[in-house]
Amino acid sequence: MKYDDLRALINYNPSTGDVTWRERPLSSFKTVGYAKGWNRRFAGETTGYELVKWDAYMMEETYVTMRITVNNNHYNLAKIIWLYMTGEFPQGHVQFRNGDRRDMRWSNLTTLAGNSGASFF
Repeated sequence: MKYDDLRALINYNPSTGDVTWRERPLSSFKTVGYAKGWNRRFAGETTGYELVKWDAYMMEETYVTMRITVNNNHYNLAKIIWLYMTGEFPQGHVQFRNGDRRDMRWSNLTTLAGNSGASFF
């Protein structure tokens, strides 16, 4: 994913953590009908989805991550936000200061370079 392409596809509000789809130009689609349909359905709507790992034995969530799919490619939403805000993918893991992986506010995101074996929220 390239920085300029990303900026053309989504809007991000650093204060709230909300990520929404931008309206896409007609040139992004094979037909005008597809473009109108996509923009009518998705432009301005919240993007991202939860990927949850469920522990059936303990009957609880053990891991949650937010993802985004662009052109059939799946990305970690926190890393996409990091790219959106800095122009570069993070070198290591994105860590959540308050431990809530659903909280995508910019003030809640930080990077942890490498894998030191620390526990990642």
